[in-house]
Amino acid sequence: MLNKNLTTQILHYRRHQYKKSLMKYINSLLFLVILLPISSYGKEKIQPEYKLKAVFLVSFLKFVSWPQRITNDDTIRIGIVGDDPFENYFNPVEDIRIAGKKVVIKRFGRFKQGQKLHDCQLLFISDSEKRNTRKIAQRLTDHPVLAVSDRKYFLEDNGMIYLFIEHGKLRFDVNLNSIKNVGLKIDSRLLRYARKVIRD
Repeated sequence: MLNKNLTTQILHYRRHQYKKSLMKYINSLLFLVILLPISSYGKEKIQPEYKLKAVFLVSFLKFVSWPQRITNDDTIRIGIVGDDPFENYFNPVEDIRIAGKKVVIKRFGRFKQGQKLHDCQLLFISDSEKRNTRKIAQRLTDHPVLAVSDRKYFLEDNGMIYLFIEHGKLRFDVNLNSIKNVGLKIDSRLLRYARKVIRD
């Protein structure tokens, strides 16, 4: 019985240490990927683009503040609307916690009427929904959801963060006006790494 309890404690400790190391990796990698070309990341010769974008999305959660009424439960949700380009890249982070809340991935599929797109804290809008971007933006009006996409001209449709590749590096632009309009607050430390920040 004693050995069984000891084994359980060891496994729990290892799991806790793994989560802590994973979060440190995510935090450091966010800024590393901004500085280095994609072909330089990690031990692999080339890291898949959407693996790095998944890291960005999770990291954004640490630099954005939502109204208290939105964060009352014990989860923080990343939504994906449209075709899911991330494959299984979110699997390692679905078991970690940010600010005490478990990260959950919610896949909405292709855009259609009746979807509760506001039922998440961050919504990634896939390129497959480029014809519906404005409709999605209208659906999110008055809802504190951080809207992120890698579709060109996304910020012109009231998007909030635009992810893109520039000279082999993963970068992002921020529409601070759109973010403030829905009651979100973004840490100035993140804005320093943006290529461009749109503000009044």
